[in-house]
Amino acid sequence: SKYREFNSLWTEIEREISGLTAPWVAKSAITEASVICTTTMDYWLDEMFSQSEPPTFDYVLIEEAGKSYPSELIAPMALSREWVLIGDDMQLPPYKLRETRENVNTILGLGSKIPESDFKENRGDHHLKGLVDKFYRGFMENQDPEAVIQWLQPFSNFKRFAEEVGVGTHFLNQQYRMERDLSDIISNVFYGVTFEHKKKKRLWKRPKNRLLSGEHPLLWVDTPSIVANRKWSESPRYLNIEEAKIISKIVGSLAPKDLDVKILTPYNSQKFHLQKKLRKHRNWICSVDEFQGREADIVILSLVRNNMNTKPRSRWGFMLEPRRLNVMFSRAREVLIVIGSLAHISSTEFESGLTELGDVAKKFQARARILNPTDFFEEMKK
Repeated sequence: SKYREFNSLWTEIEREISGLTAPWVAKSAITEASVICTTTMDYWLDEMFSQSEPPTFDYVLIEEAGKSYPSELIAPMALSREWVLIGDDMQLPPYKLRETRENVNTILGLGSKIPESDFKENRGDHHLKGLVDKFYRGFMENQDPEAVIQWLQPFSNFKRFAEEVGVGTHFLNQQYRMERDLSDIISNVFYGVTFEHKKKKRLWKRPKNRLLSGEHPLLWVDTPSIVANRKWSESPRYLNIEEAKIISKIVGSLAPKDLDVKILTPYNSQKFHLQKKLRKHRNWICSVDEFQGREADIVILSLVRNNMNTKPRSRWGFMLEPRRLNVMFSRAREVLIVIGSLAHISSTEFESGLTELGDVAKKFQARARILNPTDFFEEMKK
């Protein structure tokens, strides 16, 4: 953390000058600072609470609040008079939310019957039992266990709570990252509005290849569905070899090393396969979930899924989740290249409330340059 680095720096300085600097200098610098930057779970916050009179800040600004659990928000908020929570509840939720929900539900199912042996005194876990008991008998008693998932996402409920207590909320409708066509698709499908496009023309390191240079901000390499050609199917481990081959050819045409390129895929199996295949460009390759909050000039997106399943959830899995799709399609500043089967998407009978993938594909077909793999590589040769 910044606090730890600051202390280490002063330790080094004091060692170098043989203690000629008074020890109160470092402490004073921290005490008098008008702005302190820290993570929401830094041990420094615990130190603040351990003081007989903890300091109080005028404001706390918490970025990426939409990805925070209650336990990550409560400490900095408790030290501040006013809160500004900045986040997007239409992007990915807190890490491993479903697993955490299942664990909490398990605990709540046991309720006050949790054996004392499960809370070893020497670790202080008896305090946890007390918290669980209070939580069970109070907030969650007689409620649907599914309500736990709402409680674990405080930011997603912030607007409702804010309205109840008369606190203002503000939706940022201006967009500075994406080209207009992509901005309109993202805003219309996931937010039900049209963002005010504020992105200015900028100089960026363009690839020499004309097709990828930004002349077409949206490109979709439309691969055959498994019904038309089984060669394009995914493996049981969520790996798509043929899509990886396409990406390898694209990367081979992007000669300059200082290009800002990222290759995204929803599945770790595809990510690891691409990293093995493109060793010189390992740092270009990320999973969608780890890339939230980041962006790149050129984004290449591998959808992977192409199978014989008929039910939407079996066919697409967690790619039906709108928040993951939002992150997945919104990372590119200049050029987004999507690789996947439009036929596989259009033949899916999406469930009500989970139509976003189909909606995105339809809007891409209206706004993007759509090419099959053969035509795509012919165009790249020009």
